[in-house]
Amino acid sequence: MKRLIMVLLMLVVSTLAGAQSSRKAYCEIIGTESLPSRDFLVTIDLGQATPVAGTNFVNTNSILAVTFVSLEDAMNWMGERGWKFIQAYELKDCNKNTYHWVLMKTVKTNDEIYAGLTNPDANKKGN
Repeated sequence: MKRLIMVLLMLVVSTLAGAQSSRKAYCEIIGTESLPSRDFLVTIDLGQATPVAGTNFVNTNSILAVTFVSLEDAMNWMGERGWKFIQAYELKDCNKNTYHWVLMKTVKTNDEIYAGLTNPDANKKGN
């Protein structure tokens, strides 16, 4: 009986220890609008040194580059990859508006941050 209790206790402790290793990762979708044309440039900042334009990402099931036509399009694409909306804010500067959408995903490793995303430029540089 003591052994059974000890085994159950060890299972509970190991499960709790594994659950505590996850953390929150954040990214930001940045949409820059130029007035009066109202064209958008959508970039995604995953924490790398330079945010990357959406056309640098490809769907993992195809070789076609992803082109975002709006912030909502980028959010839907990121949502399919496990990212959740946290907060939005807007900055205005003379003739352009910049929209920032902050997203969050629970991950256990840094590799999970990039899960479902492929950045061909990073692969070419050998990163």
